[in-house]
Amino acid sequence: MVLIHKVKIIYLISTLLVFFNLYSVSAHQPFKIISDQINETSIDLSDATVSHAFYGEFSEKNQEVIFNLDNLSDSPLDISILIPDKQPENLTSKDLFPMIYLIDESGEKRFLSNIRSDFYEPFSRMDLIRIFEYKEENFSSNKVVVKIVSNSSMRYVFSVGYKEIFSKRYAYGDTEAFNQNGQQIWYKKGELSSQESNIVQQNQSGKEIIYVIIFLFSLVVIYGVFLFRNQIISKIKK
Repeated sequence: MVLIHKVKIIYLISTLLVFFNLYSVSAHQPFKIISDQINETSIDLSDATVSHAFYGEFSEKNQEVIFNLDNLSDSPLDISILIPDKQPENLTSKDLFPMIYLIDESGEKRFLSNIRSDFYEPFSRMDLIRIFEYKEENFSSNKVVVKIVSNSSMRYVFSVGYKEIFSKRYAYGDTEAFNQNGQQIWYKKGELSSQESNIVQQNQSGKEIIYVIIFLFSLVVIYGVFLFRNQIISKIKK
C-alpha cells in the first residue's frame, strides 16, 4: 500500500516537472494590444527586462503602436516581431512587413524586417515566423521608445525581455492580460472566419433543400387534388 502511494507521488512530481519545463521554455507575460481609435496606441512597460509578448493586429497601412520601455540601463535589450505562420500573413511579401523605430537619447533608428525564421511557441501551441530581431547586450539608455508602423493589415506579436517573472504586472496603457483561449482565437482568426463562412453556406444550402422539398410536396398535393378532383367533389356533395 505504501509502495503504491510512493509510485503515485513520484508520478505526480514527474508530471509537474514536465509541465513546468514546458511552461518555462516559452514563459512570458502575454498581453493583448487594444487599438486606440482616437489617440495613439501606447503601452508602458516599467521593466523591459521582464519577458512579455504583446499580441496585436493592424487593419490597414500606417497604423502605429508605441512601446515605452523602461529600466534598461546597462541591461540587455531584446526585442522581436513575429507573425502567425498562417494565411494571409505567411504569404505576405517582405516589403509589406511593418517598420520599426528605436528612439532613445542618442536619436532615432529605423529598421525593416531583417530575419525570417520559424518559431514554435509550445505553451500556446502556435507556429510563428520571426520577421525582426534586435539585441544589444549592454543598452546604454535607461529608456527606449519602440514604434511599430504598419505597411499592411497583419497580425503580429511584439516580444520583449528575457527574465521570467509572473508575480507582478509591468505592462499598462492600451493593453490587457491575454489568456490562452484569447490567444487561440487570435491565432485561428482566419480559420474561424472560414469555418463561419462554411457554416453560413451550409445553412443556406440546408434552407434551399427544405424549400425544394416543400415545393415538390406542394406540387404532389396539387396534382393529387387535380387527379382526384371528381371523387373529392362527390364526397363534399354527399
